[in-house]
Amino acid sequence: MMTKLKKILPYKKMVDRMLKSSPAKAEVDQLFREKSTILDEIPVARKEAESPQVRMNGDWLSVGYQTGQLTNGMFRNVQFNKSPTPRSLPKVFQANLRNVADKAFEFDGHALGMTLIDRGRIVYQRFNHTDANTEFMGWSMSKSLTNILIGQALCAGDITSLNSAASQFVPDIKGTAYGDSTIKELLTMSSGAFAPDPLTGEHPGDFYDWTHGFKSQRNLIHLYGASRGERGKFAYDNLNSDVLGLVLDSRKDRRIYMQNLLNQAGVEKESHWMADKEDVLHASYGFGATLDDWAKIAQLSLDMLRGAADIPNKEGMRQFMSDGVAQIISPSEIGSPSRYGWGYTWTNPKYKQGYAWLGAYGQAVWVHPDTQRVLIVFRHLKNSSFYENMELCMFEPWVLGKFDRPN
Repeated sequence: MMTKLKKILPYKKMVDRMLKSSPAKAEVDQLFREKSTILDEIPVARKEAESPQVRMNGDWLSVGYQTGQLTNGMFRNVQFNKSPTPRSLPKVFQANLRNVADKAFEFDGHALGMTLIDRGRIVYQRFNHTDANTEFMGWSMSKSLTNILIGQALCAGDITSLNSAASQFVPDIKGTAYGDSTIKELLTMSSGAFAPDPLTGEHPGDFYDWTHGFKSQRNLIHLYGASRGERGKFAYDNLNSDVLGLVLDSRKDRRIYMQNLLNQAGVEKESHWMADKEDVLHASYGFGATLDDWAKIAQLSLDMLRGAADIPNKEGMRQFMSDGVAQIISPSEIGSPSRYGWGYTWTNPKYKQGYAWLGAYGQAVWVHPDTQRVLIVFRHLKNSSFYENMELCMFEPWVLGKFDRPN
């Protein structure tokens, strides 16, 4: 037992810091002592113990690598294969961007990796204690991927209408707030289930419970779906996405949809997605890929929106993506000061059809469809000032052509 506890102690300390305010912590501590064998099955401490470490602004981090202090390699996960027809986005680095992009990247020392894409070409890329083989977990950027998979299922005829109730596909959640909601209400975060923490999208202790095998997503859906809030009102809730994942599983298994998306993007490396104790992917967060492969996936989403993707039923997917980047929920309805609205993903009302994928600790993809320019950045810690500076000094001038070479 002592050997097992020593192996998992570094991981437990990190999770404890995340759970200081959780009323379930005392109970979880007891479960930790009683059920350490569950934790020992998760390849957490072995990877941590064997990984070299670097010091970033006072924090020791394993080189593996960690976005937001944690990595999907620490948890149960499912591996996806590289595409059978991988493709590389051309790298044509632009010297006129380097100085301003470097300054934005180095703003506070917590950026781990960044890429700029201009019309399908990577024009800037930078790493910090990471490299081209690093797998960056996108946290809640995964919600946007799940919603794209719903669009693919719709276009394939596996789902006939977004107005269908989720329980039509997942009968065991019938009678819960989530099961009674339509697929569109789940896409727009307006299921009416009892609202969790608006910043994390979950209730205290949930992350610990499902990553340690104490509860599954289905357990949580039944637990919180029994209480209801205001249906039709936006509430940032991870379980909305998790129910959409179960809908996909009922049709074809979301792993098939996701592998298909990765094949279409032409990813060149394996990737991973966190899963619960039943090996069900956690649809609301947990997908990780290399920076280049994230770039390919983001470029594919932009091509889908433009109707330019080489995929089946590209017109149907173009319409779904157009609906998804339309501002259905305004920033004022989000419930806290927000620069973004929500469609089927975060929307940026500052730009026509502008959209974003956002994840905990500051992970972000910003897309400007008019200029076909994309920013991708992964972080160790969230800092609002970093993104204010990034937009004002780099992204906005860039999409406005301020750094373009003269013809």
